[in-house]
Formats: sequence, structure tokens, C-alpha cells
Amino acid sequence: MSAGPSVGNSNALIVPIYDKIPLSHLLDAAVQKTYHELYTMADVLHGKSILERKIELIKFACRARQLFIRILAVVKWAATTGKVTACEDIQNFLELRARLIRETSDSLAQLAREKLLEARVPNFPVTDTIDAMTLGSVNFLPKRIADVITTFTPATESERQQILPRLQQILAARISTSELPIQFTTVIIKNGLVTLTVDREFEVKLGITNDNLSSPWRLYQTKLFLQDPEEPEQDLVHPMQIKVLTNFIQSWINESEKPLVDLYHYLHYYCQALRLQILFEQAHRIRNQGAKQKDLHISGYNSCKSFSIEYWKDYTTNINNNNQQKKQIPSGKNMDIGMTIVCDDDGKFQIQHWPPLPIDDTVAVLKILEKPIFTMEDILNRAIYARCQRRFEELKETILSTTIANIEIDSSIPALQCELLPESTSEEILFISINPFSGLFKVVSYMETRYSQQIENALNRDQTNLIDAINLFKIWLIQQRVPSLLAHLNCHIYTRIPSLNSKHELIMPFINNSIYIELIHNEGFYILLHVSDVNQLLVQYYLLIVEKRSSIHESLVQQQQQQQQQQTSNQQTTTSNDEGAKWILEPLVLYPLDPTTFLRKELFEFKNAFQYNKSIIDGDDDDDDDNDDNGIKQAQPISILSLKSLMKFVNFYDEMLSFIFLKENFQQKKTICKNILYCPWTGIPYLDIVRILTDDDSFVSNTELLSYINEYFWPRIQSCTIQLAYIVRDIGREHKSATRQWTLNLNLFNKNYFHNAFIKTPYNSIVVCNQTSQETSIKIVDCIHSKLRAAFELTHLFENYSLSLLELTDL
Repeated sequence: MSAGPSVGNSNALIVPIYDKIPLSHLLDAAVQKTYHELYTMADVLHGKSILERKIELIKFACRARQLFIRILAVVKWAATTGKVTACEDIQNFLELRARLIRETSDSLAQLAREKLLEARVPNFPVTDTIDAMTLGSVNFLPKRIADVITTFTPATESERQQILPRLQQILAARISTSELPIQFTTVIIKNGLVTLTVDREFEVKLGITNDNLSSPWRLYQTKLFLQDPEEPEQDLVHPMQIKVLTNFIQSWINESEKPLVDLYHYLHYYCQALRLQILFEQAHRIRNQGAKQKDLHISGYNSCKSFSIEYWKDYTTNINNNNQQKKQIPSGKNMDIGMTIVCDDDGKFQIQHWPPLPIDDTVAVLKILEKPIFTMEDILNRAIYARCQRRFEELKETILSTTIANIEIDSSIPALQCELLPESTSEEILFISINPFSGLFKVVSYMETRYSQQIENALNRDQTNLIDAINLFKIWLIQQRVPSLLAHLNCHIYTRIPSLNSKHELIMPFINNSIYIELIHNEGFYILLHVSDVNQLLVQYYLLIVEKRSSIHESLVQQQQQQQQQQTSNQQTTTSNDEGAKWILEPLVLYPLDPTTFLRKELFEFKNAFQYNKSIIDGDDDDDDDNDDNGIKQAQPISILSLKSLMKFVNFYDEMLSFIFLKENFQQKKTICKNILYCPWTGIPYLDIVRILTDDDSFVSNTELLSYINEYFWPRIQSCTIQLAYIVRDIGREHKSATRQWTLNLNLFNKNYFHNAFIKTPYNSIVVCNQTSQETSIKIVDCIHSKLRAAFELTHLFENYSLSLLELTDL
């Protein structure tokens, strides 16, 4: 038995054939089901009551009866299945015919409503009817019938060779008489086709269907040269889209008065719109490259027209609080810093920048679009580079308007190289760059990061604090220069002396922006270098004399210390009064110095002007121009270039102070000395001794030696000079104080003391002693006196020996 329709009629509709089930399977399934239920009841009904057993048996009998009645009905229906199958075939056939009629009517209705709006019924063929009635045949048939029944015969090669020259002449005539745009770089007529090419855009192949000069051009092929430089292997336009584009252009040029001009305009605009789409996709790829591109935002896109891109969102977030004017773009969103690439109706690209860029930079960005290959990254890089250059120029003007500096713009990085001090080394140069992703300033210094970070914060947040931050960095650079300049002198250099009394009126104006250089061989003497004008890089030099004094802590501090001591240990003894004392340095003299004239002779006696209250010079009280409000004598501000001679300057005053104190001690010992001299050729100071004291007991008891000294020794000495020298310091002991040598030179006439050929001069110079920073000049004076006493006695002995030799010679 089959459950599906019969397939005997070939015209019947083909319907699905269902699965066939044998009748024996149905009977087998019914018997097994009945047996299973009966077997289950036999096991279950033992535990039930008689009434429940009867009910279950009745239900089982009803189910079995209904099942077998259905099987009986199927068996009786199978005997009449032939009639049912025939009716089913008739029904399928009728449904097939109805469907065909419905589809035909729908197609005719669609054809009439869409494609045959302007169609008209042709005129009655009267002539054909007359021929048919009179002649019995029709001599003319429609062309469509002829095309169908007539076979196409292609031209032979010889016929083609005869036709092509004439066809090329016709094409050349059509091209010469048509208006041809100058953008077509190549025009080739070959094989009956005209090939027109525009470099880097497109190529078309045109032909004609007849020799009529007014007949429209036939566009056979369109080829596009555009490609994404970042993905050159990917096709931008599908071949089916090229075919559709070709059909559209063909329909446009059929109705155009200047077909070749319109052909160029259509394809050129299409290529430019395609380029705009490429730039838009490249911008998206740049945006999705990584976290660094979070400041790049594509704010709007108008298909085939324009798109806007914003950058430096972090920078614009910082400056938006200044109520700067913003540009409104078509999408209704405010643009801070960015640009809009527009493709106008003529197919030309225009780039609009906001804020506007100078004309030179705008033209430079537009020149990128004229290159054979360009990307969105190239446009962004050039626009950001122009932004950086403009911001660098503004920053340069801002810095130079308030301070002196040598600032250059390095166009290769780009970065701003700031030489804040004259003759700066590579380590002292401050580099200011701009992060191309965020637009924020980045300040780099090879020497320090704290002040450079302050400058960076001022640039990115509040530029009103910029000059102050730069000035702090300048002062720090000056402070770093001084130790390297004085490295050979082994001086102690401080930017702040904690034990110095900062509340003293002499030192209060110089607490900030100052450097203290301690003269290591003269305790309590400092060279004070004060930066008086950071913007103009002017410095002042002072000689600061301090005195070491003791002071007592305040009572409150003493109470706190005692409480801490009691909490620590109850058995600890109490501190004495001296334990709470501390040492402070009290300023005594602040004397202005002039490093440009420190070698002049009249400044050698500068100590005579020292006053132990304020540094007012007696002869200059009438001139108040150089005095401040506290009456302090102001030093002459000079350029920072004077730091070149700082080592000579510090060494000069260190040596001159030593000689001044040495001369004072000599005068206390009643030793006659000349003024301190300074040799301009060698740069060495010296002190000449004229006479020493000879009225003590040791000389009075020896009258012969005393007369010898006054009559013979000093007249034979041209000069007795005291000079200062330094022992070469070991590199491994660079942190220890340098040892100085005091040398006594006895300069003789003709380099001979005795004026005798028999006895040579025993010596012409004496190394007196080595002095460290702890030794005083009094010990040097005593040592020189003892060495001269030894020289007196030795020369007197040799003098007596010379006289004895002369007496022996006379005998």
C-alpha cells in the first residue's frame, strides 16, 4: 500500500512521496502493544481490590477494541484507494494550471505597468493584408523575425583589414571634432576602438556603431586604477559594480551634448569619491591601531562629500576652559582641533583646518593630495607637524618676551631646543617636544626631572606659571655650573647654609637665588653669588664675613626635649645647659665685589673698607643709587658670562686674604713689608719683606751678628719675597683639603751673595712650611722668622769663612 499519490499521469503536479508502511507492521505493533498492557496488568492487579481490577479490565478492553477497529477501517479503505488516488491527481493538475495562469497574469500586469507605459498598438498592416488577399502571400516580414531566422556570419580577416583603416579614420575625425578634456593623458586609436586614459584614475575604451558623426559613442570597457596603498592586493570595486557603472555612463553620454567631457566628469568624480572613501577607511584603521590613538576621533562622514576628523583631544580638554571659539560642523558637533576633507562638485579635494592654519602650511598639506600615492597618515602627519611648528613659534615668542635664552626649533624631530644659559652644554639644553598623539607638551632634560616636570605642567595646564618654572630651572642650572667650575679649588659650595642666621638684615635679601662659596683657607669668609635678575641673567658678587656664635634654644623647645628624655628613661641624668646650645653663623660684613676689575691694584687694599655692621663705604654715603632700602651697598650686576673667571676670582680672594692676614701678623711682629703685589703675567701674588725685628734678646746679645745683618745681609739682598704654591693633589684624595706651600725667595744681585768666585751662594730660596686649612698665619710668620734667623747665621758663618780664606791667601 502506498501513502503517496500515483505518478502514472505525466502532466500531474509532482508532490512529495511519503514513507510507505506495510500493513503487517501495523498489525504487529498493535498486537505487541496489547500484549504488553495485558502482561503489565497481570503483575499490577494483585495488590488492588476487586472493584479496581474490574475498572482496569474494562479500560483495557476499550483501548484494545478501539485500536483494532482503526486497523479494520484501514484494511477496508485500502480496497478503494484507486478512486482516491485518481481524485488526488485531478486536484494537483488543477492547482498547477491555476498557478500558471496566476503567474502569467502577474507578469503581464507588471510588464504593462512598468515597461510598456509608452507602448502603443501598431497600425493595422493594410498593405500586407492586400498582398495576402490578392497575391496569396506576404512579401515583407518584421525585422525581428528576420533576425531570428537569419544566422550571423562574422567578417573574415581580410574584410577586417579592409574595414579597420577606414574605421580608424572615422574615429580620428570624431575625436578631432569632439571637445576632449586636457586631463586625458593618453589617446590611442587601435583595432577600431579609442582608448582614453587618465593617470592614476581610470581608462575607458570607446567605439562607434556607424559612420554617422552624430551617432552616440559606445562605451565598451571601463577600468579603474585606484587602490588602497595600505592594502594594494584588495580590489576596491567589484566587477559587477564596474558593469553597472558602465551602463549608467552609457545612458548619460547617449543624451549628452559633450559626451567626452561628461564622461571625464562622471568618472573623475567617482574616483575622487572613491579616494575619499579610502581615506575614511584609513582613518578608521589608524583610530583602531591602539590605545595611543584614543585622542583621534572621526566626528562626521557625508558619503562621497566630506568627512571630519579631530585630534589632540587631551590638549583641547585642557584649553577648553579658556572659552575659545569653536567651529560648528554639519553634524552639529563642536570641533576643537581637526580638519574636514571635502570633495566639491568639480571633484577637487579641499581641506579645511580648525583653528585655521597659515597659508603656507595649508598649501603644504594640499600638496600631499597631488602626489601619486598618499595616505591619511601622511595628511595627519603633515597637519600635526604644522600645528607643532606654530605652537613652537608661539611658545618661543612667549619665552623670549620675558627672559633671555637661545631657542631654536628643530624641524626634524620636531622639538624646541632651549639654551637657557649662554654657552650651554648638551646636558643643559632643555628639549620641549609635543606628543603627536595627545598634543601635550613633553619636557626633557638630561640633568634633572623635577623642574622639567614643573615646566611641563605649566605648559599643559596653566602657562601663567611658565616663566616662574623656567626661572627656577635657570637658577638650578647656575647652581650646577658652579661646582664644576671650582672643582680644582676643592671649595665648599652651598645653596643654603642651615646654621646661617637668615633673619639678619644683611642676608635677608639674599636668602633665595644665591650660592655660597666658602674660602677653605679662610674660615668665616664666603663668596656670595646672587642671581639678581633671572630673566636677564645678571649676577652679583659679594664677600660675606660671618662669625661663629652660640645661642640657646627657646624655652618651649627645651621643655619638649626634657619631656622626651623623661619618657625614654627615668634613670637618665639631666642634660646640662651647654647641651641645649647650638652654633649659628652671624653675618658681619657684606662687601660688594666686581669680578671685572678684581686684578686692579687699587682693590688690593679692599680690607680697609670692611665695617663690622653694614657694608657701607665711607666715601660713598652721598651716592644712594647703589644702596637698597636697608642701606646695603649693592654690587654691580653683570652678565652670567663672568662665571668663566669664577675660579680665578675665588682663588684670587682666597690668596689675597691669606696674604692680608699674613701681612698683619708681620706688622704685629714689627716686620717691615711692602704692599701685596700681584704679577699680571704669572697670576701669582707675593709679599716683599724689607726688614725684620732684630731688637730681641737673641740678637742684642750677639752684636757681631746684628751688625752683620744690618750692614751686609740686607744690602746684598735684592728682595725677600714670600710666595704661595699648591701641592699637586692626588685624585684619590679629592675630597680632602689641598696643602699650600709658603716659599721664601731670596733674590740676589747677579745670583751671587758673596760676590766671590771661591764661595758659592748656599741657597737662593727656602721652602718655609706646608699649611693646611687648619693652620693659622701666625704659625707661618713664626716659621718665616726662624728660617730667616737660620739664613742670617748661615751666611754669617760663610762670610767669616770667606774672610779667613782671603787672609790665608795674603799670607
